[in-house]
Amino acid sequence: NESLKALESTIKTICRKKGWRYKEGDTIKPLVDLITKKQLIPEYLQNGLEAINDVLLGLVPKLRNRTSGHGQGAEPLDVPEYFASYGLHITASSIVFLVSAFRDSAK
Repeated sequence: NESLKALESTIKTICRKKGWRYKEGDTIKPLVDLITKKQLIPEYLQNGLEAINDVLLGLVPKLRNRTSGHGQGAEPLDVPEYFASYGLHITASSIVFLVSAFRDSAK
């Protein structure tokens, strides 16, 4: 849950610094769509970015939503550690990737 928030915050910070407009309430999908449209990632990697988008837009939010994002209800959920580990690793590596792309674009 928190790692996805960190990723959204990272993208919003990059957009703010680049002067790219977004809505304050935007979630991960419109944010990823924006940085893709603005070609934060070089065009020749756009197909690869689509695969990254599939993970970020499909798997990570689904992990969040199904395991922690909307409360557990009456029965506590037993979330395997490898789910949390995967979610943390994929979002952390995405944050490093996007920050590096941002820094490189500023040169």
